[in-house]
Parts: sequence; structure tokens; C-alpha cells
Amino acid sequence: MSKNLLFAVIALTVIGIAILSVQNASPAVVSFLFWQSISLPLGVILALTFAIGLLMPMFWL
Repeated sequence: MSKNLLFAVIALTVIGIAILSVQNASPAVVSFLFWQSISLPLGVILALTFAIGLLMPMFWL
């Protein structure tokens, strides 16, 4: 894959996440079993889960 194409894909992904984060500014709480997170904007939660999903293959052996 050429460097320009890779840069374009990364740039479009970052722009998409930024737009999604701005449009989803309402607070949300993540609940799992008995654990409950603090109230964060939905866009932040989505961006964090996307980043975690990108980083997971680096630690998967």
C-alpha cells in the first residue's frame, strides 16, 4: 500500500471519529455486570473503544 493511500485512510478515519464525537456529545454510562463507569460523552466512549480495538492486535500473541 502506498504511503499516500495509507495517509488518506488514516486521515478519513480520524475525521470520521471527530465528526462522530462532536455529534454524540450527550452523556452516557457504560454498565457491565455490577460495574458502572462515570458519565462520559458518547463520542468519547466511541473513540476510546475504537482506539482500544486498533491497539488490541498489537498485544494479541
